[in-house]
Amino acid sequence: MQNKISRISIDKTKLVNRLFQISVALWFLRMVLPGIKYLFLPSVGILLIATLFSLKENLFRKEYIFEFLKTFNPLIFMGLFFCIGIFLSDQFYDKPFRDLLEYAVNFFFLFIFFALTYYSKNNEGFFWVFRRMSRVIWVTSIIVATIGLSKFTLQLLHIHIPIETPWGTSINDDKNFYALYSFLGLTGLFPRAQKKGGIADNVVLLGLASLLILNIVFSFSTRSVILLLLLLIVLIIVQLREIFHHNKSNTSLASNLRIPTIVFVIFAGFAIYQWNSHPEQKENWLVNYFGFDQSALNDDKIKINELAYQLKKWDFALQLFEDYSITEKIFGNGFGYLTDFGEKYRTGIDYPHNPVLSALLYSGILGAIFVLFFLFVSFYYSVLYFNKHPLFAMMLFVCTLFIFFSGNSIFSVPIFLFLFSLSFLVRHQEISELKLVPNLSKPGSKFIKETFDYLLATIAIVVLSPVLVIIVLFVSFTMGWPVVFTQVRIGQNGKSFKLHKFRSMKKVKSNTTVAAQEQNRITRFGKFMRKYKFDELPELWNIIRGDMSFVGPRPDVPGYADVLEGSDRIILQLKPGLTGAASLKYMHEEYLLAKQGNPKEYNDKVIFPDKVLVNKKYMQKWSLLLDLKIIALTANGKSMHEDKFL
Repeated sequence: MQNKISRISIDKTKLVNRLFQISVALWFLRMVLPGIKYLFLPSVGILLIATLFSLKENLFRKEYIFEFLKTFNPLIFMGLFFCIGIFLSDQFYDKPFRDLLEYAVNFFFLFIFFALTYYSKNNEGFFWVFRRMSRVIWVTSIIVATIGLSKFTLQLLHIHIPIETPWGTSINDDKNFYALYSFLGLTGLFPRAQKKGGIADNVVLLGLASLLILNIVFSFSTRSVILLLLLLIVLIIVQLREIFHHNKSNTSLASNLRIPTIVFVIFAGFAIYQWNSHPEQKENWLVNYFGFDQSALNDDKIKINELAYQLKKWDFALQLFEDYSITEKIFGNGFGYLTDFGEKYRTGIDYPHNPVLSALLYSGILGAIFVLFFLFVSFYYSVLYFNKHPLFAMMLFVCTLFIFFSGNSIFSVPIFLFLFSLSFLVRHQEISELKLVPNLSKPGSKFIKETFDYLLATIAIVVLSPVLVIIVLFVSFTMGWPVVFTQVRIGQNGKSFKLHKFRSMKKVKSNTTVAAQEQNRITRFGKFMRKYKFDELPELWNIIRGDMSFVGPRPDVPGYADVLEGSDRIILQLKPGLTGAASLKYMHEEYLLAKQGNPKEYNDKVIFPDKVLVNKKYMQKWSLLLDLKIIALTANGKSMHEDKFL
């Protein structure tokens, strides 16, 4: 009987999984195929009912809600800035409202995706679903490209067709998103190129890649052509790394991308040849490349030589920002700039085609900092997963580049918004192993602490970026490369992670981890950094990644926290901290150890056991106010005894 109930439960989860894949696929396809939106709306309703029916016991658990909010809190802050921008607007604009709806739909999908990851009992979690979604994108992109090229050919032959869309291959009004969809289909070919096949298989892959590239070129989206060139540069770099470094770990990736690289090089070579052959016709170079009839070109529908991300628009955005008051510069002035751009360029409503500049106008410096940093994080995750999950990484990379040259906000391209959001889930899955165990006494405390960490670390790393650059230069001149020292430390739940610090010691091999025995290796600038804790600034990135917190036990090397026993192991539920109660109590630990005859023995038998006790007290007494007090004392360089606060 029990097995039967379990089987029914699993079948319900599989049903939700399938409905989820269908709904997300329709969400993407509605941007490129007219009429799909009428199928999307009922599919979402069915998905909602099926999810509530099959996962209702788990969806509304307090731990689950807080874990979901904590994982995606960066998006919550972005949504907050966006809503403030709408509130500050002097009139209703459909573009930001449409983006807000995309954001809401994305959050709905993430909530269900999070549930499937936790409760489907599938160890692969996200990637199990993603592979099926990417297959839909790959197959439909081929179909869409075939339809688009057929439409374009009929237009060139002056055959009337009842499709009222812009000139070129696009079969919808948004030719740029249409081209992006072909990009995503092109990345779907990469894993298939990894499989060793015969000549026929390679010819088919070359043909499909050529089909998609032709569809991109003749969508007449200038930003997409630029994106093609950027992608070509990336592909060539991967091949050159294999040739010159002979790194076996990259060999499979290089061979994986070899066929797309060949296709790109052929098209780029042909384009360069045609460019040099027709210098007098560069304004309409996309058409003249292939000798199309000039009479077929409708200048009212397409301006091939006009860059979508015109620098003059960027300059105009900065001019508007300069006229803002101090308050507006900090918090923004809403979406009134859409009208200003429309009057300037006679397009009704327009924007800078850059999400950072747009955020600067609608949500001020604070919003622009978050958007800029999120684009950096998106690029980071696309590089981080390039070897392990190449398909996901390439899709995220392409979408990140595309939206930088195109978007009014990071919400304006649904595929980018979804992939970008899921990168947080991938990272969360790696850190937590999807265990709903609260770090502190209550799940709400965990949410508050980790949200505070992410917000403060994001602001700090941006504000301190000039200091970081100066330190990098000083370390490189005084000690050479590498500038950052990386060491494996023990983190939350006993899992290891890579801690980053600015290098303060000479590169001499050492067999000890006790700082007191390393004093002779510390350089003069290293002593300065250690005195003011500048060497620990790279740990801000560990906080943003989720490895660390601002306040908690200092991360130990293997052999200490990971071998704790009994009730002492409870402190492993805490994330390691940049500072902490125990760190303040032993602020002058190096000098204390230097006075001992056997520093390592004194550390192991006296200091470390006492640190464990202090951290257990901190865990019991935690509050956000306590964290702020510890951070303030650390900033002032003052030590403390735990009895004052704990």
